[in-house]
Amino acid sequence: MHWISDLEGWVKMNNLQFISKDFNSGNLSKYQYTISLINECVRCKILPKAFLYNVQIKIGEILKDLILKYTKGESSSVTVEKAEKLIIGIWYTIDAYMNTFENIELAIKTLKEEEISYIYEKGKIILKEDFIHTEKLYKRTLKNQIYTDLTAYKDTLFGISNFFKFYNLEFEPDECVADIDYPLAFDDWDVVGLYYIKNYLWNLYLENEICNKFNNDDIHKILKSYGDTYKIDYRDLLINIFEMTINNAVFSILCNNESLEISKNDFEKLNDNLKKLNKEEVKTLISLIINKIIKCYSLGEYESTYLKGYEESLINLTIDAIKRDNLISVLVITDKVKNDENHLIIDEEIRLDDDTFRSVVEEILESDNIYEKIEIINKNINSIKDYVDILKSNCIFEDEYLLLFMSLSNLELSILGKLVFYGEYRMEKLDIIKILSNKIDTNYEWEELYIEYLKSLSENKLKEIENLINGKL
Repeated sequence: MHWISDLEGWVKMNNLQFISKDFNSGNLSKYQYTISLINECVRCKILPKAFLYNVQIKIGEILKDLILKYTKGESSSVTVEKAEKLIIGIWYTIDAYMNTFENIELAIKTLKEEEISYIYEKGKIILKEDFIHTEKLYKRTLKNQIYTDLTAYKDTLFGISNFFKFYNLEFEPDECVADIDYPLAFDDWDVVGLYYIKNYLWNLYLENEICNKFNNDDIHKILKSYGDTYKIDYRDLLINIFEMTINNAVFSILCNNESLEISKNDFEKLNDNLKKLNKEEVKTLISLIINKIIKCYSLGEYESTYLKGYEESLINLTIDAIKRDNLISVLVITDKVKNDENHLIIDEEIRLDDDTFRSVVEEILESDNIYEKIEIINKNINSIKDYVDILKSNCIFEDEYLLLFMSLSNLELSILGKLVFYGEYRMEKLDIIKILSNKIDTNYEWEELYIEYLKSLSENKLKEIENLINGKL
């Protein structure tokens, strides 16, 4: 299901008439639908306890056949881990069919009247159909893509092609073989396999459709200005083009501009005017502008729904920014920015060649003084990628990391944070204090020490870093 129909289907499911007075649709899982439905029906005595036992037997029979296919008839057994993985795939396939019903009554009727093996086979048919549909959607998304130098965007579009090359519908239908780095305005990480790709592509397609209504040169200028303002090579950042485009579109309209550009003078006038409004007035104003965009650019039904879905996020973001006197965090000023001479590790992407990089590492290793090491790094490293490679190269040791991190600005710390907390950052806006209170899996020593350093900082400083990570610059 795509984003919209999936949401509508879920709403429908939760507004049905009760099958029994004890039936609680709140106990149903959106992502383990059939299992949760069976369990709820057994609990409410809609289905007998023996039904669950019989289902387990049938799943076992399906598994037995699947193992024979997997081993090409050479064995009737596999490792426990593989068997568990195959069972997950079986239920995923069953869910593919059971989720096609418009209401719970029909779903329960099917459970009562049809064998699980039949439902499983129907699920395979649904998956095949959805795979074909998703592949067509991918081709459509390639055709309507935004022309940009943003690396994550381009690499993600290319990487998704691997999914269609390697997807294994029969044995691993819940797996998603694709490198996806580009963040969307709406993303659901609880969905897996084919349906994650389908949802992702649908949302990306809609974002592309909306962004393509605007001048591509204007969009490029916003991204470039964002980088110029903060001395960041925007091409290497995990930023969402749709969000930046719509944010500037809304506020440029408020400035009576015909493009996406917002000058410093425009911003100052806009900021002064918005400060005079209360929350409801801000909400009404942004809603009116969103509706104006929908009408002026003749957005279709799905595009309009998607944009209206983003409206609440923009309203909340704007109200919060006004409260903190930080409206500039919501939009991009497109005036030409004069870069100062302050050294930043996230300066324009000027990577060292391999020989030069090795020489820098050797020079750092020859020094026993961390302040000398920091000076060497500041003098030679201008790229975030080179900086991270330095952190991984074992030329900085234990307590030295603390002093190294202390030498960085909040902006630089936030860029490192986007790398360390990438999983958490992708799923939702980062709550850094909450994240730091939990165990965080790391791949490198520097990441672990970076986390320890953050834990030593004040709450105010952490909040500043958090705002930078979340794009509230």
